[in-house]
Amino acid sequence: MEVSWEESVTASINTIYLLFSAYLVFVMQLGFAMLCAGSVRAKNAMNIMLTNVVDAVVGSISYYLFGFAFAFGDGSNSNPFIGTNFFALYSIPNSTYDYSFFLYQWAFAIAVAGITSGSIAERTQFTSYLIFSFFLTGFVYPIVAHWVWSSDGWLSSSSSDLLFGSGAIDFAGSGVVHLVGGIAGLWGSFIEGPRVGRFDAFGRPVQMRGHNATLVVLGTFLLWFGWFGFNPGSFDKILVAYPNTTDQGNWTSVGRTAVTTTLAGSTAGIVTLFGRRLLIGHWDALGVCNGVLGGFVAITSGCSVVEPWAAIVCGFFAAWVLIGLNILALKLQFDDPLEATQLHGGCGAWGLIFTGLFAKEEFVIQVYDSGVSGVVRPYGLFMGGGWALLGAQVVEVLVIVAWVTVTMGPLFYALHKLEILRISIDDEIAGLDISSHGGYAYTHQEENQPRFYADYMRIQNDHGWLSPSSSELLFGSGAIDFAGSGVVHLVGGIAGFWGSFIEGPRFGRFDSFGKPVQMRGHNATLVVLGTFLLWFGWYGFNAGSFDKILVSYPTTTDQGNWTAVGRVAVTTTLAGSTAGIVTLFGRRLLVGHWDALDVCNGLLGGFVAITSGCSVVEPWAAIVCGFFAAWVLIGLNILALKLKFDDPLEATQLQ
Repeated sequence: MEVSWEESVTASINTIYLLFSAYLVFVMQLGFAMLCAGSVRAKNAMNIMLTNVVDAVVGSISYYLFGFAFAFGDGSNSNPFIGTNFFALYSIPNSTYDYSFFLYQWAFAIAVAGITSGSIAERTQFTSYLIFSFFLTGFVYPIVAHWVWSSDGWLSSSSSDLLFGSGAIDFAGSGVVHLVGGIAGLWGSFIEGPRVGRFDAFGRPVQMRGHNATLVVLGTFLLWFGWFGFNPGSFDKILVAYPNTTDQGNWTSVGRTAVTTTLAGSTAGIVTLFGRRLLIGHWDALGVCNGVLGGFVAITSGCSVVEPWAAIVCGFFAAWVLIGLNILALKLQFDDPLEATQLHGGCGAWGLIFTGLFAKEEFVIQVYDSGVSGVVRPYGLFMGGGWALLGAQVVEVLVIVAWVTVTMGPLFYALHKLEILRISIDDEIAGLDISSHGGYAYTHQEENQPRFYADYMRIQNDHGWLSPSSSELLFGSGAIDFAGSGVVHLVGGIAGFWGSFIEGPRFGRFDSFGKPVQMRGHNATLVVLGTFLLWFGWYGFNAGSFDKILVSYPTTTDQGNWTAVGRVAVTTTLAGSTAGIVTLFGRRLLVGHWDALDVCNGLLGGFVAITSGCSVVEPWAAIVCGFFAAWVLIGLNILALKLKFDDPLEATQLQ
């Protein structure tokens, strides 16, 4: 069915808004990686960086296969506890959900696993990360998301049968995301116990400073930046009007939401700055960073339904919640290296209670009833709205704590009893990087690094002899290379091959018997951060290759390019994630340890491979693409060593 120009414009703007928000939320994964890396000791930096990559790639597959269906599956057999359809995105897109919505929700899911990973840092076996990350993003978190965010959910504020006539308001996930991740981290950290040496023989805490405060601060700023997609982006659609209110529509409310987010985080940072100064006697930069994040976590529930002045109240108390829980944690000898339990669990719970106290009637009606006049909805207790909303918020806190306890608690306990949860004392003292990942994240040998330059050459114009849009199609088809697996990557890879072949290997790369000598790069942290940035950029590389978004498809089920760009982002994500997972296990079989740098190249190999067909294949086919791309890369790397071919970045094999 052909859509009108107005419908096309509306759908296009809404899609662009949601995809851009999804990309911002994904950037938070890079911020998490930097925050985590800086907060641990140098001997565990590669491990924590790899866990952040694993959270993203494992979360992609589990959320695609099961998670989205459990969270948002609906239909004729409406279920208030769990979704029952849309497995592996079957029947997506439809009139309710599209690929862009899936991508946005996936970015939330992987954030939950990242929170939990920080709680059990520096002492956990890598196998356990794989298990709990899959379970958390594919089952535990989606169930809570269904309760609160699906129209069928029993806690939902958009359900036809509202709890206490209100439903719980958790706009962007103080409970659904942060409280879930924080309580999961609580059980993992509690069952594992504190790190070796964290408390002395008398139970007094021993300081274990992270190795890089700069990374912590930069990661905090990236998380701050990403939170503007996390909170305002949760409107999903920006072109929704409020006909009976003083505001015009969602396009004005997103600005208010960004302001409340900023004020809550800033207030919490200031209060933490002075609060920590009073407690420890100096200005604590890292404590302030966590204070800022605690304010963001707390405001995430009510960011769209409270006044800016109330956001300041939220941030003020969030800071004291965090400070108080940190003091309690030390008293109980509870060790969470990133304070994730206190920050996400404690401030997330406070954020839900805060919303029940300060939600404004006008804003609640705007956000949850689209400005329909005459609608009566409970709102904040302190704003004159009664107890109903606060009661629903308290119920959400209690059921999330209970649900995560009965799911993640037994999982961590089972891993503990199977002796695959915590590493040995010797390995912990040596550091996870050397014991599990084949070497440290940083080396200090100065090595000459070759320079790489990228030249882009687009040959796919309307007159090209290979072009699929030429008037004379080769073989009646033309070549489909949508975003440049061949035009960009194969060209660069073959050029690199000849340069490397003619120059020969680096001095010392192979010994006198022809056996390869390892030449590790000097900073694995930069490699992982660079991979996340490339992942972020690939959404522009592939989805951006449509050139125009306002192009309609009158004879297909999709409405136009504005829906296809979401599918491209999903196929890109799934291909890279699959290749990363396969490379992780493939290299484990070959070299005997979990190799963070090879996983990064595996991810990029999946992205390179899908770039050609990202717009014309189904999501399941993207998984096939990534699977074989990983083995192509692994096989070519083995062949390169046999032939004494030296490409320091594996660019020839990868591109």
